[in-house]
Amino acid sequence: MAAAGDVNGDGLADLVVGAPYGDPAAGSNAGRSYVIFGKSGSTASTSRRSPPAMAAS
Repeated sequence: MAAAGDVNGDGLADLVVGAPYGDPAAGSNAGRSYVIFGKSGSTASTSRRSPPAMAAS
């Protein structure tokens, strides 16, 4: 993951995430990259769910 500046010109910072072993149409293990565009007016959230209970044996 790396800061990418303002990729789409909207005035918000964007991120680039790499997947080095992704398999796009270009070939096996060619890698992929994803741009995550910045967003204003909200905050990031995470899931805080508890893991599922283990069944007794």
